[in-house]
Amino acid sequence: MSNEEAAMMIQRIIRNELDDCERAIKNDDPQKALSELDDAVRKLKRVVASLH
Repeated sequence: MSNEEAAMMIQRIIRNELDDCERAIKNDDPQKALSELDDAVRKLKRVVASLH
């Protein structure tokens, strides 16, 4: 994966997962919001690992 591809993937992950997190917060579901943040972290770690 190129750096440019990684950057686009990171932006996509952050945008999607934070949208999901925001939706969970608006629905008064803090556990779901934390779960979405955990998902984002896992996905971001996978992107970083693919760059090494």
